[in-house]
Amino acid sequence: MLNGGVFPETHHPRLIQKILLTPVLGYIAGHFYCRPIFSIGFSEIFGNNKPTPEDIQDFWAAIRYNNGDRVFYRLINYLRERQIFKKKWVGALQLTHVNVLMIYGPADPINPPEFASLFRNTVPHPIVTLASNIGHYPQLEDPYNVGRELLDFVKKLTV
Repeated sequence: MLNGGVFPETHHPRLIQKILLTPVLGYIAGHFYCRPIFSIGFSEIFGNNKPTPEDIQDFWAAIRYNNGDRVFYRLINYLRERQIFKKKWVGALQLTHVNVLMIYGPADPINPPEFASLFRNTVPHPIVTLASNIGHYPQLEDPYNVGRELLDFVKKLTV
């Protein structure tokens, strides 16, 4: 796992996410959401390794594909699904008999450090790797070390 969104109680959505979740207002806001607003918000959730202007352009292009930015108010409902399916999703983690790796960036403002404690106390076989100075996207901010951690984890698995 690569971030802490599975636990709604430690999840702190950004202001734009809250606005987009609001009926009617979310629809309207989605039509005014633009690259400069995205760029600011996206950069804020990274740790020390901020995205480059090229990275931001690539992500914005992916969001804009097929007018995806115009349906943000619908796509953002995944945040509601976390609450709806919490018992099922967290329950699966609680019932697992295998190790669960979490590579977590403690500089993540969306899932602050209390997430790591909750993960350790909820999952029976947790392996939590704290990625120093990393935020919400460990795989983007430090791909080399994330890849190394994943490979080390997989190598230790027994079938």
